[in-house]
Amino acid sequence: MNAIDQVALYRLLARALTYPEGGFSGTLQEAASRLGLELFNDQALPIAAFMQAVSELGRLPLDQLQGEHTRLFINGFPRVSCPPYESAYREGELAGRSAETVDGAYRQWGLVAEAEEVDHAGAELEFLAFLMSLDAPEAVAAADDFLASHALVWLPRFAEDVARESSLGFYQATGRLLAALLRPGSDAAG
Repeated sequence: MNAIDQVALYRLLARALTYPEGGFSGTLQEAASRLGLELFNDQALPIAAFMQAVSELGRLPLDQLQGEHTRLFINGFPRVSCPPYESAYREGELAGRSAETVDGAYRQWGLVAEAEEVDHAGAELEFLAFLMSLDAPEAVAAADDFLASHALVWLPRFAEDVARESSLGFYQATGRLLAALLRPGSDAAG
């Protein structure tokens, strides 16, 4: 997978993990249109299933999508199924040590994230996309280090949880695509 496609895919998945508001499906479809044809032919990535799920979003009531997002990522009962924070996966708490080290990585590149979002899955994917878009040796090295020290440590398990726990095809497809992207041996996983 080339760097441009990898950047577009990371950004698309980051958007897919944001809270769905009006125009959510249109925004995702627009972002998906930036993916290169080569990705659709990559047998290791379930792009077609993800694209099908995105195209079906328009038929879902927004409140149903918002409810599932809330249940999975924010406030499920009896527990949040898939807290989208590195600290929650690695340390069992929010805003833990992982959030501090992620924040430090962002600040090295002049980036600042809102405190409650710093180690959110979407923010980490956006950071990786940012680094890869710079196309400089030091940025590539930083992306590789961030993948090894952070993203690959917890995002594959998070992605599998999302695919398993969701009752909506969209989030199942999002989890499967993220898991496949970060599978050992994939271009994104190094």
